[in-house]
Amino acid sequence: MQVTVKLYSVFRLEYEGYDSTEGIRLQITNESTLADLLGSLNIAPQRVSLVCVNKSIVQAFDVYLKDKDVIEIFPFFGGG
Repeated sequence: MQVTVKLYSVFRLEYEGYDSTEGIRLQITNESTLADLLGSLNIAPQRVSLVCVNKSIVQAFDVYLKDKDVIEIFPFFGGG
């Protein structure tokens, strides 16, 4: 199975050559969860503020991913 991952803010800086238009295309297994995906990207769940799968907000990291899913991962934001 293949998914597309879109990273935002500081997460983009952690992947040299990241293409914000195309994202990252990854091969995953049939039983992969969002938590598995974050682990493969070396992103600790504690650093994630919002995840969308196919434009829908996901509330838990134990969601199973499907072929051709588009996952958007946002870090916590700060500022004033």
